[in-house]
Order: sequence, then C-alpha cells, then structure tokens
Amino acid sequence: GGNNWARGAYSARAITKVGDEVRGISGDCMRTDNRHLQFGLSSTPSGHSQTTIDYAVFCNGNQVRFQEKGVNKFDAGVFVAGETFQVIVNDAGAIEFYVDGDLKYTSLTSPSFPLYADTSFHNHLAELANARWVHKVVKGANDLAAMEFEDAEGVESSAGQVTRTMAGSGWNVGATSKRAITKIGDEVRGVSADCDQTDKSMMIGLNSGSTNSVDEVVDFGIVCDNGVIRISEHGVVRDGDFGDYFVGETFQVVVLDSGVVTYYKDGAAFATSDEAPAFPLYATARFNTAGASFSRVSWIQTVHEGANDLDLIEWVGLSQGMTTDGKQGYLKRT
Repeated sequence: GGNNWARGAYSARAITKVGDEVRGISGDCMRTDNRHLQFGLSSTPSGHSQTTIDYAVFCNGNQVRFQEKGVNKFDAGVFVAGETFQVIVNDAGAIEFYVDGDLKYTSLTSPSFPLYADTSFHNHLAELANARWVHKVVKGANDLAAMEFEDAEGVESSAGQVTRTMAGSGWNVGATSKRAITKIGDEVRGVSADCDQTDKSMMIGLNSGSTNSVDEVVDFGIVCDNGVIRISEHGVVRDGDFGDYFVGETFQVVVLDSGVVTYYKDGAAFATSDEAPAFPLYATARFNTAGASFSRVSWIQTVHEGANDLDLIEWVGLSQGMTTDGKQGYLKRT
C-alpha cells in the first residue's frame, strides 16, 4: 500500500556497451486508472526512485511521458492498457523511445554503462507485464487510417474500435471492413488489432467473399479465447493453442509477398497457414461473448517486424511491497 516512489526492482543482467547482445527493455503498462510507474534503463539501479532512472517510460494514469532522471523530456499522449513501450540503445549509442514500434523520441544525453533494466512503482496495484530484453529495434507496422466497418450486426463500431453489444453468445455477431485486400501485393497487406479482454472470446482476421456480409466462418482468424490464443481457419479451430496473451497485446493477420498468410503477436510471427488465400479478403471481427471488444483496429501495409525478444527479464533487488507473482517479466506493487 501507500504512495511513494521507493518501490521497484532491477534486472539481474545489464547492457555493457553500444552494440551489446541486448539493446534495451520492452514492457507493457497494464493500468490506466490513476496508477503510476516508471521503467527503463539505469546505470545506478538500486534506489528504486524515479529520479535515479536514467531513461524512463513514465506511465502516469492514462498518460505516458519519457523522462530522464525524473525530468520530463517528451509527452507521448494517451495510452491504452497493454500498449508496448521500449527504451533502446541504437547502433550509434543514442537512446531511443518507442511506442508500439513507432520511434517517438531520441535522447540528447549519452548513456553511461552498464545499463540495467530498472523500475519504480508509485502506488498500490500498479503493474508492468511482458518486460523483455530486446536485441533488435522494433519497426512499426506503418498503419494506415483506423479501420471503418460496415455490415455490423450486434456491435457498436467507430474508427478503430468495435464492441459486441448484443446479449448472449454465438459467433454470428461482428463487423466487416468497408474495403478489402484485392490481391497479393495490394496496398494493404493485413489487419492489426488489440484484444481488450482475457475473460471473453473474440476473433480478428481476414475473410473472402463477393460481399462483406457477416457470417460465422472466417478464412484466417486469430481467436482471443479467455486468455488463450487460438487460430481458426475456414471455421475449423487448429489443434492446440498458441500460448497466453495479456490485455492490449497486438495481433496481426497478414498476407506476405509470397502469398502465405502469417499470424503475428506483438510483431513476432507465431504461425503460418497452409491454405492459399482467396480474394477479395475483408478484415473481419467476430465476437462470441457479450462485451468483448477490439481496439486500435487498422489496416497495415508493411509487415510488422518483431523485436526478436530474448528471455523475459529476471528481476532482482525487489523492494518491500513488490511481487513478481512467480512470473518472469512481470512486476506488481502490492
């Protein structure tokens, strides 16, 4: 409990030089309800204070800022729970800050090594998830405009957001995009979206047809199924699951230049399809559970290149009131 900046943890290993095997830290802020935390890179990590983190992402309620030793350097605006932030040492030795793969700010201050991943948590229940070392800078997905839907049945939609409002259950509720991918090498290559819940079932993907009507069968779909990732193709769920997901993680279904449909989570390809796509392909969202929603739904025109993550960060030096809940890459102030 309490409110102060004297709680946190730091990494067991460090970045020792420009061009090290690891280049920075990636993490997801999980709360936007007046919870405050910082994470980033620090040459003196033991203080757990926001003024000792050399380069920090500051998740401040639903606002995010980039700071250096407690001094604000850049206001990055509003974020949603689960968005991914990165603090990276680039090949030239400069510190860069990324939001979901987009470079937002480059520091004018040269780093001192070694640099540890470091955190500071201000208040009760603030939490950081999916904290990883990365050794390759993320490239953004080069999103086009937020997607517009039509033929929406039992949902409410606005640009980039779609939510099931119909009561009950069943996969025949959803919305389909106004435009479509018409060929391999089209201007748009796929659909990107964030799953907003881990206690509901929803699917995002690509569907062929001469019209963009809503039906229960999706050609290539990623299913966010109560915290578990699944793939559904032509109405058949593939064997097994593809791991867990956090609220706000980004999923993409993309047609590569080779014509192969590929599935991505936070920029990392986790599966491909053996089925050849039929065109036109509309982006489609389907919902099995009332209240399920996708946010930041958009067309992408270049494939999102992942961060090529190494291991989840091992935290040490946990101060009183901090827990990992037995999970690497996760921190929460109790």
